[in-house]
Amino acid sequence: MAYVNHAKNDGTLNALSAGSALTDFLNLLGAGVPTEISSQYSYRRNVNEATNAGLGWSHTFSYENILNGAFLYSESKSRTSTSLQVDDAPVLGLRDPDIIPFLDGTEELSSKTYIGALSHSIGSGPLTWRYGIEGGWIDASTTTFSRLHELFPRVLVLPETTSGPDTFSNRVNIGRAYIDVLHEITPNLKGEYAVFGTRMEGDGVDVSRFEPRFGLAWSPVQNHWLRAAFMRQSLDTGVPTLAPVGILGLQANQYVVGVDGYADTAALQWDAEWTDRFFTSVEYQHQELYDFSIDFPLISLPAADSLPLSRGSVDRAGVTANVALGYGFGLSATYAYMESENKDPLEPNYGGSLPFIPKNSGQIALTWVNEAKVKATVAANYIGERDGDDLGTKLDDYWSLDAHLIWEPLDKRIALEAAAYNLLDEDFEITPGVPGWGRAFKGTLKVRF
Repeated sequence: MAYVNHAKNDGTLNALSAGSALTDFLNLLGAGVPTEISSQYSYRRNVNEATNAGLGWSHTFSYENILNGAFLYSESKSRTSTSLQVDDAPVLGLRDPDIIPFLDGTEELSSKTYIGALSHSIGSGPLTWRYGIEGGWIDASTTTFSRLHELFPRVLVLPETTSGPDTFSNRVNIGRAYIDVLHEITPNLKGEYAVFGTRMEGDGVDVSRFEPRFGLAWSPVQNHWLRAAFMRQSLDTGVPTLAPVGILGLQANQYVVGVDGYADTAALQWDAEWTDRFFTSVEYQHQELYDFSIDFPLISLPAADSLPLSRGSVDRAGVTANVALGYGFGLSATYAYMESENKDPLEPNYGGSLPFIPKNSGQIALTWVNEAKVKATVAANYIGERDGDDLGTKLDDYWSLDAHLIWEPLDKRIALEAAAYNLLDEDFEITPGVPGWGRAFKGTLKVRF
């Protein structure tokens, strides 16, 4: 088996906000001027490319005795261009706005991952053993450039300065071995136990990690299933894997962890089929995060695009109900409650909530499917109040009405998708003072070979 896919995304975002970037910068230089809130114009363009390829092989020796091998490749490239313009009129005491360029920057990221994988699974009575090894390396590079424009050109206070382009490259070697056992204790009780060993070394990296995972699944009565699991997971290489993913079908909520980081997850889930048309799921996850980061959806200054943290925790409880209405229609509703804590003692919001994680969120969706492989969904999404930065600034809650349509003809070898977001043009902020998108539309064509 072989596969290749490539994707490219080119997006531009312009935002008008209010802030004090200009006077904050001047005070960093010791100017001692009063803080002034003025108009700020942010521009951001992201060009992202991703390529994934793989070659796999499988051989069946006998029933429940299978050997798999694969060579996997992944490449990602991105170029982010940002600029910030500010109004210096309040600082100079001018009556009319005076918009001047303030700061420009570019960041180019490149990552190539090469992985070889070998796995074997064999059944023995109530036990199914799955074990294997994976190894390879990641080549990464970062190039940055920034320019601080001449400030107050009318009075020539500060000349233009530039930094870069500066390029940093590194290679990290990765090795991973694992053993996973599926255990059918009784027809209604199953267990899964796994241990992963991960080794990473390279430029400034020397990490060895033991990652246990285990869980139980129990069906106390017909059509009801209870599952509980613990999972420790470290860096995701970004390529597919032959190793088991999750435990007994439970998967951890994903956060970006660094090379030195990992996430511990305790998960509970109760799935129930009450009738042949009504289904529910109740889930809870507690996660302890180490050396992770939270991406900023948009920033006022192009100095960083994520918030790195040494420690944090997230608790999430959710309930979902699905009703099959007939004639291809289905109705679903989801509600989630989340609590988070910033446990990084070096952060100004230490002990507060993590940014961009709402306490309350939910969705009500109506879906229609038919035999022509067409699926259409209209969903009302609710995002509750949340912190919008690492200082604890609150963002208001909002509703968004979205729609999605997909058609997969020719035995699903072609996927034509259309999506619309914020159809009611709801006003909301994605970071303090930065408005979110209005009505937005997206079209996608995928071809599978």
